[in-house]
Amino acid sequence: MGVSLNTPLSKALKRTLFLLVVAVLVLGVIAAQFGHTEAADKSVVRIRLSIDTTTSFSFSLNGNYSINGNPDISLASGSYTVRLESGTLRLYSGSSVIASGSSIKITELMPPASGMNLASIRTTRYGTNNYRGDIEFRISSGAITAINHIYLEYYLYGVVPHEMSNSWPIEALKAQAVTARTYAVRYMGSGTFDLNDTSSNQVYKGFNPAHDNAIRAVNETAKTVLKCGNELVPTYYAASNGGFVSIPQHVWSASSAIRPYHVTMLDPYDTRNTWSMQEVLIFPKAITSSNRIAYQYMSSGSMVAGSSTLSGNAERYFKILALPAAASKGYIAAVTDDIEIQGINRMVAHTYAGNHGIPDYTGTNSSLFFRFADVTMTVLAYRYATPQEELETGSALIREPVTVDFTISFDKLKESGGLYRAFENSSLRAVVVEETATSWHIYNRRYGHGVGMSQRGAQTQAREGRTYQQILGFYYPNTGFETLNISPPILQPPESDTGTSNATIVNCTNYVNVRSSPSTAYPAIGRAFAGARITVTQPHATQEWHKIDFGGIDAYIFAYYIQLDAPEPTQTPEPTQAPEPTQAPEPTQAPEPTQAPEPTQTSAPTSTPAPMPSKPAIVQSGTVSVGTLNVRSGPGTSHAVIGRVFADAQVEIVQPNAVSGWHKIWHSSQEAFVSSDYIKLNDDLTPETKGVITASVLNVRSGAGTSFLAVGSLKKGDSVDIITLNAAPKWHKIVFGGSAAYVHADYVNTGSVPAPGTGSSVIYAAVNASAVNLRQSPSTGSKILKTLSRGEVVQILESGTTWHKVKHGGIEGYMFAQYITPSSTLYGTVNASVLNVRSSASTSASILGRLVKDETVEITQTGSTWHKIRYQSSTAYVYASYIKLS
Repeated sequence: MGVSLNTPLSKALKRTLFLLVVAVLVLGVIAAQFGHTEAADKSVVRIRLSIDTTTSFSFSLNGNYSINGNPDISLASGSYTVRLESGTLRLYSGSSVIASGSSIKITELMPPASGMNLASIRTTRYGTNNYRGDIEFRISSGAITAINHIYLEYYLYGVVPHEMSNSWPIEALKAQAVTARTYAVRYMGSGTFDLNDTSSNQVYKGFNPAHDNAIRAVNETAKTVLKCGNELVPTYYAASNGGFVSIPQHVWSASSAIRPYHVTMLDPYDTRNTWSMQEVLIFPKAITSSNRIAYQYMSSGSMVAGSSTLSGNAERYFKILALPAAASKGYIAAVTDDIEIQGINRMVAHTYAGNHGIPDYTGTNSSLFFRFADVTMTVLAYRYATPQEELETGSALIREPVTVDFTISFDKLKESGGLYRAFENSSLRAVVVEETATSWHIYNRRYGHGVGMSQRGAQTQAREGRTYQQILGFYYPNTGFETLNISPPILQPPESDTGTSNATIVNCTNYVNVRSSPSTAYPAIGRAFAGARITVTQPHATQEWHKIDFGGIDAYIFAYYIQLDAPEPTQTPEPTQAPEPTQAPEPTQAPEPTQAPEPTQTSAPTSTPAPMPSKPAIVQSGTVSVGTLNVRSGPGTSHAVIGRVFADAQVEIVQPNAVSGWHKIWHSSQEAFVSSDYIKLNDDLTPETKGVITASVLNVRSGAGTSFLAVGSLKKGDSVDIITLNAAPKWHKIVFGGSAAYVHADYVNTGSVPAPGTGSSVIYAAVNASAVNLRQSPSTGSKILKTLSRGEVVQILESGTTWHKVKHGGIEGYMFAQYITPSSTLYGTVNASVLNVRSSASTSASILGRLVKDETVEITQTGSTWHKIRYQSSTAYVYASYIKLS
């Protein structure tokens, strides 16, 4: 696997990079000889992304990356293109070729302090999404293929919310996380990739931090898989099993070995779920003019009346089969008009569909799915009168009820284009006959193969209070749990650190240019990233420039961007901590997965951030009051240093004084701790209500009184977020310009905020087909922006007869109207920056968590001041003024 580099470096740098390339080449050959170690230890899974079959593919990077894992060769944030030219892949930045070879791997380095590494990639099925991990480009069948090498747990962040829904109960999501994890590990192995990103394996759409419930479910089941003895269980799952759990031998290979977890059973949880896909023909035992054969189908969680054409087809089919039976008894039965159905007396299904007759592990044969049914039906039919009857009645014909027997084929009721087709959902796979007190029901059910876990069944079980362990125990009996020995890859810093580093890159958001000579007139030969550790070989080599060692080459960085280490000690020692008291888990924060021990650290942090991409609510901010302050992985000086913050820097505080003397903060996309002695707390800016300015112009002051400085003004009609009503007599504390300030209460109307539900109505709808395209314009020839799966929810912006204009994930476009169904569930959208979720309808009630702007919640009961909502499978309350109802 050869790789060549083309960058405008000096001759010395080219010689250095040439040696590095040779090393990469040799290591690549060695790796090929000894196999793929990532798959061997199960930490990293390789996902083939569904990109176009193409010879040119563009993508963008945001963060710190290298080529083939060489930290001395950095890729800046920006757009890139891979092209297949003359049998070779070439990576372009603009018109410049950066690398080439038979394969090119874009490898993560330690991310910038401001966030995580993300690659933005457009797939043919799902549109543009962000992806964590490494991106490898290879040649396959004369085209470019893209493979995402990603830590297993991070992969699941992009699977769980798309195989289920992020809004589903947490225990159902946990069950999905364990099954998806186990499934993925079973498929890790040889070849160039392990899994596809489609439903042929598992739907994977990259990383979206908004899927907080799914991320929490992955974190709270971290590394857990299902096993039976020493065997990983094949954790098949599907949307709905139609009320019966099948085994693989029923659906696929009849000759495969029966395992202890291959147990068939009824699944009442699936059929109790009103969202399980199904359609039904209802045959009354006594048919009247108002109670006839009917067809219904599931729509938005309810069974609704369907086409009379379908029920008419079923009636005609039954009559056709009844005619010869009636004729054999001497009745006039040549055409369907000769008879009239009076009722269905009996319906007995028989003859197993496919392989459903195969017994399970327990020797039981209890499948519900058959191909035929024997029917006994009463019809009104004519016969010729006997002479005596004709003498008594004056009629040559006698009309009377007659009982007929015949056999129906369920395939005829499902036959596409057939004369008797009475079911229209061709995605449903199994027919079931059920009897009620007054009718016979023929159901068409089972969306998916029906083996293993029913996702709709799991949803019902979770709603009814069952844990994910109980859910999985039901669908995969005779199995147990095991924890994998995996850990995220350790990312290298953006440049080599020989252990002699003596300075830190500061005063920049992302990176600073490294130049060949001490002047901006000279070209940049590379970049040093924010927070990186470097080696300064000559401080102030000129008045404003430091000389540094840059990969063995003398180079220069403007001195403003370098903070030199001071002689030890460099700061006041942080206080020795007493053992941390046992903490109750925070109600809104998913615990971090257990981490492998961090390697011994040099002065440059090299550990991977803990897998906590879902940003928690920030309750306060603070200002660093010391020159340099260590950021640690835990509350105490014995914990590893994972970063540094500098004088006057702002830190985001998740929990003030989480442990005595230590604040829990959000730093570099993970939770961390800093000593509270060196943080000056800013105001808590979480609003509790809103207000509207009633004065023409109202001064905003730094304190609660007219003697305080006016820091700005508001005009009549302006809306303000109020932190504390009457924080001082006649003064409200508000949010102004990102800080706390005060306004006179007499000129703020807290009762004139628009009432819940006023303003423009928001309509949500659910996708009712397996895959529906979101297009740029209302035409099948327009560009596909993304593809949505069944059950995903969109906001309808404009309704039309053929196309609806919708919004999904911040993207507006058009979807074919017949494939989305308006939802009857009441939703609301948060219109405040941060909104407290409380245990009861009072500002004094405990805070269960926080919602952020534009987040959607399910409203179970509206109120004038407080709305009752469903929050993490429980009941909670939010202030009504900050919710826009659908």
